[in-house]
Amino acid sequence: MSEDLTMFRWEGENRLWNKIHEVIDEHINAANNYSTMRDIPDSERNFHCGELCGTQNIKERLMELYTEANTPSSPS
Repeated sequence: MSEDLTMFRWEGENRLWNKIHEVIDEHINAANNYSTMRDIPDSERNFHCGELCGTQNIKERLMELYTEANTPSSPS
């Protein structure tokens, strides 16, 4: 059974999609800034690096779903 990806299909601009990416990008930038600060403990740096990686993975997955939903051969 394939996943229903119809919520990732639209034509033109999608303000919600744009806002989601804006918020995710802000979070990625903040985590990147914190993870590259000079004088923070390793445990805190590790935390921010993990957050950075996780947030980037979420953004990549959202983009994959959007691409899959909008591929003409997509069954959903």
